[in-house]
Amino acid sequence: MSHAFKLNRFQHTRAAVGRNVRPTFTVALTSSKPESILVKIGRHYYRSLVDTGSDICLIHKKVYDSMKNAPKLQKHMVHLQSVNGGILHVHGCINLAFKIGKTEMQHRFYVVNNISRNVIIGRDFLYDKNVRLYFDRQCLRVNNDYIKLENDYAISSLIRLKQDTYLPAYTSTLCTGKIKSHFPRNKSKSFMIQQVQSGIIHSDPHLTVTESLISLATNTCPLLINNMSGKSIKLRQGTVIAQIIQTDKINVASLNSVSISSEKITPSTEPVKDSEINVDPQYLPIISDLINEYRDLFIDNDCELGTIKGMKVHIDTGDSPPIRPYRCPLNTRKYIESAVKEMLEAGVIRTSNSSYAFPVVLADKRTEPGRDKTTKRFCVDFRNLNSVIKPMFFPMPLPDDIINQMTGCKFFTCLDLRSAFWQLELDEESTKKTAFVTHVGHHEFLKMPFGVSLGSQIFQSCIQKVLKGCESFSGPFVDDVSMYSKSADEHFKHIRAVFDKFREFNVKLKLKKCQFMKRFIWGFHLSEHGVKPDPHKVEAIRQVPTPSNLMEVRGFIGATSFFRRFYTNYTQLAKPLIDLTRKHKKV
Repeated sequence: MSHAFKLNRFQHTRAAVGRNVRPTFTVALTSSKPESILVKIGRHYYRSLVDTGSDICLIHKKVYDSMKNAPKLQKHMVHLQSVNGGILHVHGCINLAFKIGKTEMQHRFYVVNNISRNVIIGRDFLYDKNVRLYFDRQCLRVNNDYIKLENDYAISSLIRLKQDTYLPAYTSTLCTGKIKSHFPRNKSKSFMIQQVQSGIIHSDPHLTVTESLISLATNTCPLLINNMSGKSIKLRQGTVIAQIIQTDKINVASLNSVSISSEKITPSTEPVKDSEINVDPQYLPIISDLINEYRDLFIDNDCELGTIKGMKVHIDTGDSPPIRPYRCPLNTRKYIESAVKEMLEAGVIRTSNSSYAFPVVLADKRTEPGRDKTTKRFCVDFRNLNSVIKPMFFPMPLPDDIINQMTGCKFFTCLDLRSAFWQLELDEESTKKTAFVTHVGHHEFLKMPFGVSLGSQIFQSCIQKVLKGCESFSGPFVDDVSMYSKSADEHFKHIRAVFDKFREFNVKLKLKKCQFMKRFIWGFHLSEHGVKPDPHKVEAIRQVPTPSNLMEVRGFIGATSFFRRFYTNYTQLAKPLIDLTRKHKKV
């Protein structure tokens, strides 16, 4: 009489048993997200694959040989066939006593030596012991004991450290990993190294393994382990670090070299649309022709940024030691990843091995003036660096002085530099001092970063050098350059002169924020008759509701103080409000 196993949803081969026929069993050895549990055999625990596609239970020959007081090996004439048609060599079977969770039990296991797992628990055990699998809850039930299902890794695919390894704080260390000798190696094929989802590497959020592609000729491979914690860590020889898997060759560009694409984003050469130019309609044709003549100065994104020629920035910190960071919240990771990617593409940062490592923070940023909607701005916390930077006593221009120079002029233009600080290149020594660390990795700035205390003074000195010879009709104030003239024809000449300087030094502008041929600038109305406050700004202050708390009082004082030059005895007028900001005063 013969018996047949019913085909399940895995569609495995039928197993038939006859009186004079050796039974043939199917062993699935699936790899489509297998699950595993810990099984205790004697005094040792073994990671065991729970394979619903396998008809029987298997144990590796080396595990059987290592057992003390091992049960007698019984000769059992069976054929074992894997799903792909391969034949497994069977040494025999044993009645094995083992423990899952708190439950001790016995079951028949077949001893084989050409499987990639130590132990495989098959469907016969699940039926015999009435084991229930709950894949949605990631557990199985044995009697009343619930056992957690975990990701399974083939023993042969695990990468262990070849020797004891010391990981200094805030560094990436190149180590040597070792793979089991029976792992199939092929120099013509490509393999991917991935971090395992269990063990010390997975449990410590500061330790990560960089994913990489390798060709495998021996049973050793390189590993890049990142330690982003503030302490040094020692990993012992044999520690499981990563897993190696074969990849599809068609998805690999090259294994012989690593190169950065030489393809550069070229600035747009298309004519600027009239709707993009902020200018009075009567001067639009002339200004439009002028902008299109100097089209290379106006860029649309930071990837087109250049470097101001002939200028490099040096950050002098004296003999101060390197500075270490703190962690950033997990919920900010998507913003950080996006910002780092954009800066890498723009050539603003690069990967770093610096001994400096500053933390990052995300600040709220309004998307549009007057709107409540905000987005996140990526910032590096350079406070500790700023505390050790040697001061630079460069005189910053006062807005009032620039406005006084404009007295008597009729036409005004304000140019806005695109990501101004990122147009200044850092020298190699200063680059190391701007390194920052995130979960993405360790990076450093190639361009002048925002947040450095001397940033404004350094840029002001550079832009004044760029505009040397144009001082009589231009007033640079950090990343804003204002031009003023008494006639339209004179003003066109002045704009052209400044554009020529910018082209000579490779300075880039942001057209969206540039204003041409205006009478209102920086909140003031300028004319040949003098300076007056912008009527729209004055009306906005009049519409401010009566302050009801300390913060609103301070905000109102700040808004009115902007136009204090137009008040007589402003301090005396504002004294009652200023007194409310003192301690123990009620609003």
